Amino acid sequence: MLNGLYCLIGKSGTGKSTVMQALHDTYGYTIAQSYTDRPKRTPDEQGHEFLSPAEFDALNGLILPRSSQDGRYGMTEEMLDKSELIVLDYLGTQELLQSYTKRPVHVIGLHADTHTRIVRIDERGNTFQERRKRLSADEHEFYSMNDLCDIVVPNRDLQQTVGIIKNFIDFCEETAWVCADDDCLQFRRRVGVDSNKMPVYELVQVNSYGDDLFHVAHGRVYFSDVDEEELESLFSEYGWSYYSLLGEDGWGIVAEAVFENSATEYDTADEYTTFEAAARALGEIIGRDISSYL
Repeated sequence: MLNGLYCLIGKSGTGKSTVMQALHDTYGYTIAQSYTDRPKRTPDEQGHEFLSPAEFDALNGLILPRSSQDGRYGMTEEMLDKSELIVLDYLGTQELLQSYTKRPVHVIGLHADTHTRIVRIDERGNTFQERRKRLSADEHEFYSMNDLCDIVVPNRDLQQTVGIIKNFIDFCEETAWVCADDDCLQFRRRVGVDSNKMPVYELVQVNSYGDDLFHVAHGRVYFSDVDEEELESLFSEYGWSYYSLLGEDGWGIVAEAVFENSATEYDTADEYTTFEAAARALGEIIGRDISSYL
């Protein structure tokens, strides 16, 4: 299960459902199955539980309810909790960002040129009037789409689009443990981003309190909670510049320093009489064999 929920948005014909299905087929991501009373656009269309208007009327406890030209939509919070991908319109995405706070929500916009969109819309069997109405409505609804999006991907080639989105998801999700300091066995990994879209790192290390007392420190650094004064102090202490720390690894280096400055606050309860015993306990926490570091 991904740490975040990834929402695809875009104008009609940008390929949202196709891209979402490709992500599911290729990587196994779970698609949010919202309720709708509109007809299927294709016999094998995924992403919705298709109901009759009467069945939709009987539903209770829906969130993100909305109506469009072709039908009504809605889902339950439990559906979101179990999902990793969702397709929504602009207003639905706004409401999702405001109302769903259990996990970080990342918005991925899809873009396609007008000619491509027209071809795709016509392939659904829309009439000229239906197509014109949809294109016109989209220009108004998605005028400020880029302001909602964490990333906007031009959907010219399906395989390329899926690859770009997979890389973005990987960036937002947790990464593998990296040994940052052999002496104290400090390991770190990025575990995603918080609700403010700031990176979050999990760190662990052995703290020594003499020759026969050791603790394992374990915790997370949330950059949303690190104030500017602390960052300026660290940059001055280590002689860093913002340009020298650009990129993903730069955040990790700063996270290490933040953790080290408060490492004793992260101490776990167990005490160890040797560094080796503490190190092996650390290895159990991160699921790694640390014999090579001893």
